[in-house]
Amino acid sequence: MNAHLFGLSRIETFRQLIPAIGVLKSGGVVSDLQLSAVFGSPFEGRANDAMVLQLVDYFCLLGIEGVTLRDSSGAASPAETAALCRRIVQLYPHLTVTLHLNDATGLAAQIRRAAADEGIVRFGLTGRELALPGNMNMDLHIGTSLRYKAEVESYGFNTGISAENLSQIMQFGSVNI
Repeated sequence: MNAHLFGLSRIETFRQLIPAIGVLKSGGVVSDLQLSAVFGSPFEGRANDAMVLQLVDYFCLLGIEGVTLRDSSGAASPAETAALCRRIVQLYPHLTVTLHLNDATGLAAQIRRAAADEGIVRFGLTGRELALPGNMNMDLHIGTSLRYKAEVESYGFNTGISAENLSQIMQFGSVNI
């Protein structure tokens, strides 16, 4: 995806990240490898789990302390997410693993549950309204967060999302950004 978005090959990206990880470690900052489109992208098609694991392995040798698996395009399914999370937790038990989901297909809560069953406890969410062209309405962001909170909590998980705080924000009306 870096080649498409930034004109950088994977090797060029690595060359830029290696010194950055060293600087972060020397300053006592926790380094988290963010891997986009780990379940596929419209630019590159389906992702290869072996490639994802090679990237994690490579950056573990450089001392990363965490990895964020990003479903940038909403291509993830509960079964494949669970399988990849299971392998990463088994192979790299020392890493803090975060799963960042795109709810474009409405499966984020089910995928979150599948990943949680494999030991993942950190999650992020991009709502389906973020994929819409044009202005993004704050009410849509808040509504998506409230729906996500309700669905995930219906499975018995605590999202940490405050419905009261979100509702207070909604009193300011629609804000187009």
